Amino acid sequence: MHINSILINIQKYGFFVILLYCFEISSPNFDPKMMLMELDLDAVLDKTSGSSQFKQVFWILGFFVYAFMYVTKDFTKLENLSFNKVLAALTMLAGVCFISALWSQYPSFTIKRSIFQILFITTISLSIYYACKTNMFYKSIQYSTYVIFTMIVISIILGVAFNDQGSLAGFYNNKNALGASVLIITALYYLSQEFSGEKSKFALPVYFLACVFILLSGSKTNIALIVIASCLIYLPAYFSRYLLYASLSVILFAFLLMPLATFYSSELIVISDFVTDDFITGRGEIWATIYYDLVHFNKLMFGYGYGSYFGVAEIPYFFDQEFSFIRFISSAHNGYIEITTQLGLLASIPVYIIFSYLIFLSKYKFQYILFLFPIIHNITESSLLRNDSIYWLLFILVVVYPFVGLRHINCR
Repeated sequence: MHINSILINIQKYGFFVILLYCFEISSPNFDPKMMLMELDLDAVLDKTSGSSQFKQVFWILGFFVYAFMYVTKDFTKLENLSFNKVLAALTMLAGVCFISALWSQYPSFTIKRSIFQILFITTISLSIYYACKTNMFYKSIQYSTYVIFTMIVISIILGVAFNDQGSLAGFYNNKNALGASVLIITALYYLSQEFSGEKSKFALPVYFLACVFILLSGSKTNIALIVIASCLIYLPAYFSRYLLYASLSVILFAFLLMPLATFYSSELIVISDFVTDDFITGRGEIWATIYYDLVHFNKLMFGYGYGSYFGVAEIPYFFDQEFSFIRFISSAHNGYIEITTQLGLLASIPVYIIFSYLIFLSKYKFQYILFLFPIIHNITESSLLRNDSIYWLLFILVVVYPFVGLRHINCR
């Protein structure tokens, strides 16, 4: 096949392939499902497995192919100036992570994971750009939705969809992964229905099944998000905008401003001071242990370096407790606290500034609603700045899409 034909097909179908990969269609799990501790242990083992190597090859190839196409043909187009600016702002997030190699405990890990973050951000952004340019953006979302829902139904038929607690996990490792995937792909499906100008006859069944799947999963955060989104859809846009800004303000205060303001006082005040150890299935103990570690080793201001706390050769000192579940934890189960462990309070300031800048670029109601998903989800799981999180993909998409999908390009 001629090279130009291959590139044209990548432009048309690349986003669809990436969606299938990110929603784990390429690696369905039809084994017995896992609980929180088992899932964290599995995540640690996966970092050294063949799946991690395939992941690296996938994103490296995707980056170079998309970068070649964009730089040689589209980068200098005047109509892409705004898109180039938001892409630059997104990659600056990875740049801050890269700088943290200067004080990282594992500088090679930090450099590698920062570069990988650049690959991920760029590949996702450019795949969205070309999907819109070739009128395949909405179709890619719709086809991905049908594939995901079909796979869940198949897992139910095979009798492997539910964990031992009776929660639906489908072909994912756990109920939270299923809840997040169904919520996000359904939100994107709704987006495709609103802007494509073509109403699918499958829309109502999709929305009905999505609600059933999420309720059966018992994933509290995702259930809360679908209820919030369902209400905000019928309210004026300013409700969503004010809720988004209020949520962002509270988060900035709780996870950045309050610890900074009290650091040099007689008593440091952090969010874990206000919750018990068993808060949200043990997250209170995880958060308290992290803050104790940061203070004890004087890492609160600059952290351990991006990607250099969890998922490295050495278990964090205060997590190395032989008879405790926290020994197997692979994330902070709070993305804002995880940013603090990696970048510290001071180095995380530019990260929050860039996040706020990208959010304040929002002009559409759907952006206000969809931005709430990763911002709220990041409170109970580590979602932002993690390329293994479907919520991070959603954040990038919500930032990029208006600059390529809602201009004169037809994205059906």
